[in-house]
Amino acid sequence: MSPPQSEERTVPRTHALTEAGLSVVDPLAGDWSCRSGHEAGLRLTDDDAMTAVFVVNDDMAIGLVWALHERGRRVPDEVSVVGMDDIPAARFQQPALTTVVHDFDAVATEGVGLLLEEITSPSTVERVLYEVSPPLVVRESSAAPKAET
Repeated sequence: MSPPQSEERTVPRTHALTEAGLSVVDPLAGDWSCRSGHEAGLRLTDDDAMTAVFVVNDDMAIGLVWALHERGRRVPDEVSVVGMDDIPAARFQQPALTTVVHDFDAVATEGVGLLLEEITSPSTVERVLYEVSPPLVVRESSAAPKAET
C-alpha cells in the first residue's frame, strides 16, 4: 500500500521482491491515515494467497492490521505486516508492529551538510543521491514464512 507520492519508499520494495524471485503486486494507494490503511486492508482480506504486506507508513499499517482482525485473518499467523517510520504507537499495538526505522535527524544533517557544501563550493553535479540503510525493528506483527505443504 502506498500513498501516491511515495515512490522512494516503493522502488526499494519492488527491487527487493524481484531480487528474491517473488512476484511484485501493484501497491494500493492511501493517504497516510489509519482509515485508508483500514479500507485497503478490507480489500485485501479476501486474498487467501496473501501472506505478507509492507505498508509505507505505520498509521496505515495499524489500520490494515485492524481490518485483517475484523475479517478474521490472524497477524502474524496468517499475514505478516510491516510498517515504516516506527511511530511511538507502533510498539503499543496488538500485535506490536514490526517497522522500518527512519533516522530523520541523520538524513536532515546529511542534507544540510550537502547543501552547505554546494553553497560554499559549487560543483557541476546536479543531483546527489544519499542512501540510508534503515534498521528493521522486528516486533509481533511479522513471522517467518510458513513452509510449503
